[in-house]
Amino acid sequence: MPIFSSHNACRTFFRFAMEPVIVIDKQGLVVNLNDSAEQLFEYTQQNVVGKQLADLIIPEETRQDFQKHFNVFVSQDFVGKKGKRDELKTIKSTGEYMDSEVITSQIDIDGTIYIAVCIQDITERKQIINTMSQALDTLEKTNKQLQTEINQRKQMEGVLLQQEQLYRSIVESTAEGFWMFSPHSLEILETNDALCKMFGLTREDIIGKTPLDFIDQQEIPKVKGLVPQITTSNHRNFDTVFKTKKKGLVSALVNCTTINNSEGEPNGVFAFLTDITERKLIEEKAHRAHVFRIAISALLETGLEPLTLSQQLQVGLDIIMTVPKLSTQYQGAIFLWDESIKKLTMMAQYGMPNSLASACSHINSGHCLCGKAFERSEAIFVERGKLSNTETLSCSVETSHFCIPILSRERTLGVLLLSVKENYSDDQDESAFLSTIGVTLASLIERRKADEEIQNLVMNDALTKLPNRRTFEERLNQALINAKREKLQLAVMFLDLDGFKYINDTYGHKVGDIILFEAAQRIKKCLREVDTVARIGGDEFTTILHSISNNEDAGIVADKIINSISKPFHIDKHICNLGVSIGISIFPEHGNDLDTLLKKADMAMYEVKKTGRGMYMYFL
Repeated sequence: MPIFSSHNACRTFFRFAMEPVIVIDKQGLVVNLNDSAEQLFEYTQQNVVGKQLADLIIPEETRQDFQKHFNVFVSQDFVGKKGKRDELKTIKSTGEYMDSEVITSQIDIDGTIYIAVCIQDITERKQIINTMSQALDTLEKTNKQLQTEINQRKQMEGVLLQQEQLYRSIVESTAEGFWMFSPHSLEILETNDALCKMFGLTREDIIGKTPLDFIDQQEIPKVKGLVPQITTSNHRNFDTVFKTKKKGLVSALVNCTTINNSEGEPNGVFAFLTDITERKLIEEKAHRAHVFRIAISALLETGLEPLTLSQQLQVGLDIIMTVPKLSTQYQGAIFLWDESIKKLTMMAQYGMPNSLASACSHINSGHCLCGKAFERSEAIFVERGKLSNTETLSCSVETSHFCIPILSRERTLGVLLLSVKENYSDDQDESAFLSTIGVTLASLIERRKADEEIQNLVMNDALTKLPNRRTFEERLNQALINAKREKLQLAVMFLDLDGFKYINDTYGHKVGDIILFEAAQRIKKCLREVDTVARIGGDEFTTILHSISNNEDAGIVADKIINSISKPFHIDKHICNLGVSIGISIFPEHGNDLDTLLKKADMAMYEVKKTGRGMYMYFL
């Protein structure tokens, strides 16, 4: 499978890029190469894919040394870092040698490391530099000779003219942009048509100025820091951004060579400029895609954490808000549709003022930006100040907003709201990423809801929604551990409804189920938040009363429950009367383990049943 098959745009950029690029794996085997590389080395894809790069383009006399350096390079982690730059002798399929500049970079494509080898033929450039160096040296010698040999002036002028013509023909013949500037004042002394075309300027616009006059403002500090090295070293290359008249900002690779006079002093700097804007776009696109993949992976990993739905959404929103390469500002929220109140409910928020979070806590479908995105099930982007009066809310006034529906199988679960930077322009990659985020959130939400529903079925009674026997026993065991550690008392109550069987048989199971649910709620209201009531089967309930001061505290609670249950139940025009019998055991007086306390509370309850019902009794 071609390594670029998942990214059509990247593959197209790679295929038709002007700069020759060969992609190899970590064993040095050729995986792909673009048209420019085929033309440069006069190979075809079918001839080279799967073969060793070194065997194809490296001369036999330097192949072993090349392989050694290559092995060192692939053993280190350079992914996402600046590539390694070398000048090498290479060989074409025809056996023709050429001087090449080779930039080797490690790239991560779908989790696999490859090496991109960018190759540029600099044979002509090196010949030009050598020729120009010789020409300058000749000019300097000639000038000195002219000072002492006036009689030979005409002859020397002819030589100078010949050298100047040679120099001019060399400069204009190269396809790269070129200028020569003073190593002292940085004044540009010469340029060529290729550079004028690149900048959209005339020679008069360029000569007399300095390179710094054409560099983007943000790049000037970096380039100024390189000036001492550029003007004193024999060779220096770097990339920077230039301001041009027609193309706007252009990224260029600058190769500088300093020419010295016969006394070894810097006499001039030659600079060749290669437009690498297209290469930078490809690199930026690949890097951005890598960042987006990491964000999606991080979001998916939250599904493995033991979090509640609201906790998971907050963690997910935090991940989204901190993704680099996005146009979002640090403000956003996630809303889910609450079917019980028919509103969008804010489940997570990031960077929103308290007043704004409160105002947007619940939103009607179709109302404001979020409500409209939910109603339409489509992403909406609105710039600041472009909403109508009927659409404007406080969340829409301060910034521009992007609203993405959270979709699952053609059903809208909620909305992701993101604040974006001013003057935001449509970005297809970013829009695709945010749509993927919406789908990812939907899958996480569905999975978390399913997990919570399963957990609820496992831990709670389906009819009364109270904890079931399993949950009750887990809580009682934990309560006993705490009570033993803190030396506290607790009470266990066993409750059985009096008269429920008659009502269930007389009015049917539907009425019986409603009475069980309402009875459960009445018992729950008689307890504290820290206490537990559970349905353990039929019309039987149990409770845990934590940290009681004395035995009488349990009796007080039992009286409340008896009085509450004894009030009539009005169900489907029926008036039903119930009672409740309650048995009580106390830790540590009646036992120090779950089975003993439950058994003794059950025994006490049956004593109540024998003696009259509608009462409570402690284990004796």
